[in-house]
Amino acid sequence: MSNYVPPFLGSGMALGQYLERLRMAVNRSVEIRGDQDILVQQSDGGVNISLNPRVANVIPASVRWFRVTAVAAYSDVNGPVNDGNNDDPVMWVYTVTEVFKRFLAHAVADFTPTSTTTGPWRTLTGGIVDGTAYNVFETFNTKKTDEPQQATGVIHGNDFPSTFDMTPLKLDAVYPGVVQNVLDDAGVVFNTEILIWGPCGTDGTCS
Repeated sequence: MSNYVPPFLGSGMALGQYLERLRMAVNRSVEIRGDQDILVQQSDGGVNISLNPRVANVIPASVRWFRVTAVAAYSDVNGPVNDGNNDDPVMWVYTVTEVFKRFLAHAVADFTPTSTTTGPWRTLTGGIVDGTAYNVFETFNTKKTDEPQQATGVIHGNDFPSTFDMTPLKLDAVYPGVVQNVLDDAGVVFNTEILIWGPCGTDGTCS
């Protein structure tokens, strides 16, 4: 609802002028002022108050929870992102479903793939289903083998052992995440994506 009074269109010039002065006086008395973060647009239709997009875009996203339901190797514009030893993936794309915490602690632990009826988590009604997500930790994985530490959290020395491979996040496990705005250089949102986080694993045999 707005207290803004629209212009008067009096039938006589003198009457219209007096009514217009009255209108302006009333509007000044209920004027709403904004600032650099609060935008106020006043028109004959009322007052519109909004948050500056610059501020809205930097507000931290709320943490949500996602169950991993499928995993596939990640490819960028140059093709699959693999390590330099076994030519196996070091980054993945995850299909996720949003969940909520239903029971305390670990409840009944059951990590069977596609199991959604046991454990402390339940599928969130109205939440994200079959969303595409990326693990932010994996951004620091590279094709090079001279990185001393990657998203596994394990220091491998100067080389990632040739008998080991990185492994993705665990299928059917639950990870924290956010739905994150992606901005251009002008600070304008041009996309959103799901980001989750958790350490990768390693699997192999000792030489």
